[in-house]
Amino acid sequence: MAKPIVIPALSIDPVDPAPKYQQIRRELTRQIEAGILTPGTRLPGIRKLARLLSVSPDTVKRVFDDLADEGYLKSIPRSGFVVDRLPDVRPVPKTSDPAPFPLGPRHSSETAALAAAALRDYSPAFSNPAPFVGIATGMASDPDPVWTRLSAQLARMTWRHTGYSDPRGYGPLRETLSDLLRRLRGIAADPDDIIITTGSVQTASIASQILFSAGDTVCVESPGLKLVSDVLAFRGCRVKKIPVDTDGILTSEVEAAGNAAGVYVTSACQYPLGFELSSDRRAALLSWALKTGGWIIEDDYNSFLRVSESVSAPSRSIAGAESCTIFLASFSTTVFPGVRIGFAAVPHEVSDAFAGAKLLTDRHNPENLQAVLSEYIRSGAWDSHVRKLARRYRERYRFFMEAAGKRLSPFGEFSETKSGKHAVFLLDPAFRDTEAAAILEKSGIFVCTLSVISDPARPMNGFLFGYAYPPETVLPALDRVREVLTSLALRKKA
Repeated sequence: MAKPIVIPALSIDPVDPAPKYQQIRRELTRQIEAGILTPGTRLPGIRKLARLLSVSPDTVKRVFDDLADEGYLKSIPRSGFVVDRLPDVRPVPKTSDPAPFPLGPRHSSETAALAAAALRDYSPAFSNPAPFVGIATGMASDPDPVWTRLSAQLARMTWRHTGYSDPRGYGPLRETLSDLLRRLRGIAADPDDIIITTGSVQTASIASQILFSAGDTVCVESPGLKLVSDVLAFRGCRVKKIPVDTDGILTSEVEAAGNAAGVYVTSACQYPLGFELSSDRRAALLSWALKTGGWIIEDDYNSFLRVSESVSAPSRSIAGAESCTIFLASFSTTVFPGVRIGFAAVPHEVSDAFAGAKLLTDRHNPENLQAVLSEYIRSGAWDSHVRKLARRYRERYRFFMEAAGKRLSPFGEFSETKSGKHAVFLLDPAFRDTEAAAILEKSGIFVCTLSVISDPARPMNGFLFGYAYPPETVLPALDRVREVLTSLALRKKA
């Protein structure tokens, strides 16, 4: 005999911000899981329950269909929906607490210590930018309407880009990047030799696995990108720090390193000092690589955000460099860091190896943002956005330098720079950059210290100021820096 229809105790709470559909679904689920509505219980018809709750029949049908898909209900012809039998999930019996068991030392590799140290050094300021963190605000603070429109279009096509993708990356994006490199950087790169990554750090990690063996020496700039040095060390490389001057890395010291297997350079904008690698040193670096079989990893860091309006051609564009140079870049500064899209243009001979390493690392990047970025660049909107962003940076650089010069000149001097998203301030030796930075951090002001990212054998002392903040943010923060340095100066005199 069929069970009678049971009208569940349901109501719509007008104060509840949840949609009516969610309220009905939530309460029905609760009553079924609590055993209030038992297996076999017949529910009212869709139209009847809709009238009782003063909602549309479509709302009730959606609830019933969803709960049927999840196994809470089942549809029986000519009987409507009934409560289904839920899986018999038995609670795990509680046992007494186990007796303490002495644990011996467990194995932990040297790389575990390196990874933990890298995390300790990672500043939380990067997750919540505040003055003077040197992160390009880009689109994060001023979204481009074209990007917003393209993202919205893709969001409405939920069936697109849901499967596994080519480890090399989304094909149309690689074709777009091939064209971009040709137009703006003078680089000829086949789309099949472009690998999409999550950014420069992952590219450096993959490159270190493919190009070098454990124990190989890799030269890096000093001061330079500490995270890159950490990645190379984490992958088993011996990191040799090479000093830089106004012409970039000292190639004579790279050559003197003897058995170096590679060199990592930021040739367009040396991090952190902002100098370009001179044409003579680009040629010398290429000559070294071709002669020794070494690799050049060229990070196109900040080539589009410059104080000057011109940029030199990258080393990768020089004839012969295509066989020994990994050219990498990311969209963290020109779009926003959370986009997590970078790329590498690699020699054809190692293209499959790079793609395979990407596969073994995380299979591939999600396609949805790649698709948005591809169309954004292809439409010309990215070029326009970058020109506007670069102009804004130049304006804010000039404002910052004038304001900072008036306030901080008694405590040091600014280094000349042609590029970059931060200004370099060299502190008077009477001050310790780390001491001042620790005090500033308590006021919510963050400055990267040169002593932390330079070679202890050739220490530097100073700050990196991310200057691309609006005047109303910059001025009070600079006033606080002046106050802290003045206080430290008085303390030292006392």
